[in-house]
Amino acid sequence: PALQSNWLVIHVINYFISYSALSISFSAAIVYLIYRAIYRGRAQEIVMSGADSQLSKDVTFDKLAYISVTIGFPFLTVGLITGSIWAKGAWGTYWGWDPKETWS
Repeated sequence: PALQSNWLVIHVINYFISYSALSISFSAAIVYLIYRAIYRGRAQEIVMSGADSQLSKDVTFDKLAYISVTIGFPFLTVGLITGSIWAKGAWGTYWGWDPKETWS
């Protein structure tokens, strides 16, 4: 019966969406840091030459990371709450300190 609950489906879908969004955010942040390291100190040179597309890529990855976190974090929170509700129905407690439960 625990695996047939609707709360399980809601919990898993929320976590799937949140992990996907946070993975995108992580990847965009890494690319942002790489671009920033490559073009550090060359920003004025790039702007003066008129080829500021590199700087716009820099800002684009920063915005993508920010937007992905703002999407992923609420889904992560809802996933945690729905997981607790599901656990209460399945095992009679919102949270148990079982090692498998804690580390998963």
